[in-house]
Amino acid sequence: MSMICRRAHQGWMRVLTKTILYRAVTLAVTFAVAYYLLGDTSTALNIGLASMFLKTVVYFFYERLWDHITWGMSPA
Repeated sequence: MSMICRRAHQGWMRVLTKTILYRAVTLAVTFAVAYYLLGDTSTALNIGLASMFLKTVVYFFYERLWDHITWGMSPA
């Protein structure tokens, strides 16, 4: 049995929704840490937004890649 399948298990809208919600949570965490360390709201927000944008794109494609790997999944 192959560990890689050609057909995705999740629809792209589900993956996109999960990505956006996850990134909203991590934006709040990044902002809080940057604000705690720097004490400046504007800089903390800029760091959080830049991080969110970049990591959202990376996470989306990472999630899509893993959706084609069957390792660790029980057969349907």
